[in-house]
Amino acid sequence: MENILLSMRDRMPWSVASTILKSIGVSPSQGWQKTIDKLKSQELFDVEGPLLDAIDEHNLCGEKLTKIYNVGSDGRKALQDHILSKYPEDGILKAVYPLTLSSVDIEKIRPWTHKRVAKGGSPRASRR
Repeated sequence: MENILLSMRDRMPWSVASTILKSIGVSPSQGWQKTIDKLKSQELFDVEGPLLDAIDEHNLCGEKLTKIYNVGSDGRKALQDHILSKYPEDGILKAVYPLTLSSVDIEKIRPWTHKRVAKGGSPRASRR
């Protein structure tokens, strides 16, 4: 339960999360930390599924800026075909979705090299 609550905290504001918790019959405390402390050790198996569904829905639809373009039926068909041809690679990110990974776990799997840019625009040493 704690991982689910931490993922919710990472992805949504408290006002949204408290509404979700109340909607599935879970009584939140005051704010994130008190709610996590209250619920983290409880075995609430009957609400884990609905909470994961809520995180998934929020990931896809919650608080997003959306712009709608008129692409016509041919453009729409091409976009749909392209989107449907894509599948996430097997790995830890796919395995834990819709939950989040800790920053330590992300650093372990990060496949890119991040170059920080100092004031003045000169890159610092690469990090791995």
